[in-house]
Amino acid sequence: MDVYCKDDINKKSQWLSVTPTESSLCMPFYMTEIGHFYTNQNYKVKRNYHDSYLMFYTISGEGIVIENNTKICLSPGNMVIIDCHKPHEYFSHSQIWEFMWMHFSGNNVHKLLKLLYPENIFPIEIKYRYEIQKNIQEILISANDTSLINASEISQRIHSIYSILLKDSLKNEVSDHHTKPDQYVGQVMEYVKMNYTKSICINDMLCGIPVSKYYFIRIFKRIYLYFI
Repeated sequence: MDVYCKDDINKKSQWLSVTPTESSLCMPFYMTEIGHFYTNQNYKVKRNYHDSYLMFYTISGEGIVIENNTKICLSPGNMVIIDCHKPHEYFSHSQIWEFMWMHFSGNNVHKLLKLLYPENIFPIEIKYRYEIQKNIQEILISANDTSLINASEISQRIHSIYSILLKDSLKNEVSDHHTKPDQYVGQVMEYVKMNYTKSICINDMLCGIPVSKYYFIRIFKRIYLYFI
């Protein structure tokens, strides 16, 4: 693992590292490191590989996150999860970057990230910011509790964070089209019901729907986990 790290972290920052217990490794998700950082403009971390996944949530200021060749800016209220098994780096893009972060893992995280990011990572604007901050803060507070109950609660909180991210990512994606994806899908499913005895194709289904075929297929797959 090649690591470059330039620490420029304010003293009021919090940082905890834990060794997963046998019980936590049995859970769908488990946490290995977590923190609430206040970083100055010289803060930077760069790695080729780290055996975990890493989430960032910006509270104030801005940070830059890079996974492979994809570079994004995290503004206040923005969140992202990256795969640290790939080359990655992140650094402050403002005088002060305040953010919460967590290294975590689990048996199906890779598959869940493919649902969250079908192609490349992108910043997700969080609607209910309090819920994200509350979940991360609760994990940070209880991080040193090695009980079975706490391992289960941490796993549940990570899943809650993922669910919020997935919902808000879909809302962000469809906002440019000024409608809900269910509206498009409902129109298409109604057309199929009315014409199932005929030979129809995707172009027939999308006739009169003001989105591209590729956009609709991507949304349909992300919502229903099914190709059309």
